[in-house]
Amino acid sequence: MASSFTLYVQWRPVMAREDKAYCFPEKFTASMKNTYRVSAVYRWRVMQKEAGDKEQIYVGEGEDLLQRIQRVLTPPRDAKKGNTNRRLHDLFLKYVASGRTITLEVADVDPFEIAAPDPGRSYEVRLGRDTMGDRFKRRAIENLLIALTQKAEHVELLNIFIDPVEKAREALSRLPPRVIRELAKKHGLL
Repeated sequence: MASSFTLYVQWRPVMAREDKAYCFPEKFTASMKNTYRVSAVYRWRVMQKEAGDKEQIYVGEGEDLLQRIQRVLTPPRDAKKGNTNRRLHDLFLKYVASGRTITLEVADVDPFEIAAPDPGRSYEVRLGRDTMGDRFKRRAIENLLIALTQKAEHVELLNIFIDPVEKAREALSRLPPRVIRELAKKHGLL
């Protein structure tokens, strides 16, 4: 029997100052450095330029929000193709150049529990704003929020999903034929 629950989340703007929200690619303020050195699930929002435009959103997580954001602001020059920090940096610069505003928000998730009954015992896991320091719980919340964002009609999700089968095919296609034959023999495929 499947039961449902409601995830209560409020997206709170990252404030550069008391009266101003942070926008990409501004430098961090002293206020931000004092407030946002925390584990968090966050989202970048590329605001609509005109009514009816889809809003672009990237949902992510980090052990230290400012360190995570700094990697998008200053990605390594030699970053490989597909590097998320480089991809977002370049994409955001294009959006800013076209007049779009990019803001940053942090998820404030009301605590909730997931229970897994097992014969003779039950396991409960608590998640929410007070568990963001736990990497596994933070990533679970990130993935729930990505799944919810995917369903929003007015949003284009900027997260890239990698199909593991396609990734394996791509890796195999780069191997020499001799290595592919050896792997096939090793795994009983020949």
